[in-house]
Amino acid sequence: MKKTFTLLLALTIASAAFAERKWGIEAGYDHNWLISKTSYQATTLDGETIKDQQELKATVNLDGFHVGGTFLYCFDEVEGLAVGGGIQYQFARGAVQQDQVRALIFDLTTESIEQELAKCKKLSYTMHSLQIPLRIGYEYTFDNDLGIFAYAGPILNFALDWYIQGETADGYTATLHQISGVFVGKQGDSQTTKSDNDYKHYNIFDLGLGVAVGLSYKWVYFSAGCDVGLLNICSHPSYSLSLINTRYNIDNTARNIQLKLALGFRF
Repeated sequence: MKKTFTLLLALTIASAAFAERKWGIEAGYDHNWLISKTSYQATTLDGETIKDQQELKATVNLDGFHVGGTFLYCFDEVEGLAVGGGIQYQFARGAVQQDQVRALIFDLTTESIEQELAKCKKLSYTMHSLQIPLRIGYEYTFDNDLGIFAYAGPILNFALDWYIQGETADGYTATLHQISGVFVGKQGDSQTTKSDNDYKHYNIFDLGLGVAVGLSYKWVYFSAGCDVGLLNICSHPSYSLSLINTRYNIDNTARNIQLKLALGFRF
């Protein structure tokens, strides 16, 4: 994977001197699936299995948008072949069911943070991310300037702030920032803040692979694509926990999948 990414990046840089350059802007609708799972097996401290493999799962659907700048290098030697990319800001938000909370925060016990979130009747998840797609593709243009294209390539995702938030009927709000590891509880003018590395549930960096197809007309284009996260972005994927006379061997996984519909302009 590292060799593939390095080769594509080198090709992108080298192509700048031997290709027609186009710059642009792009915006569109995004749908994310944040998929988290905790698998664990419980044993007594002397090694006797007392529970078979158990799983906690959560799939949160988040709707949002992306907006950013793009570049495209069209090779002179091969008509239609191009390398492109850009930098984008992404925002997404979705509702969370109460029974998904434990899988989203990878918690097997009744920790205080889970208890705080359990008070909340309305729960939501919010993502703020910075993304850098790098693509290689081909576009065929007809005589009437209408074109069809397809591309594929990696996407780098940097999580700026991912957080789960809830609110009770009496106005209490609880917010768990899972990138910075900060928990904030508010009740009127009163606020409590806790910070702990154990609250950092997701990694900042993710590497994905995406494909898309689209239509273009002169300097306007529309595309539809999907980016699949390749890494386990859980910040503590595997560990053991001992409680009273029980030992838990725990494996956590988390991945993010994105569907994107985009409208762009090239100059």
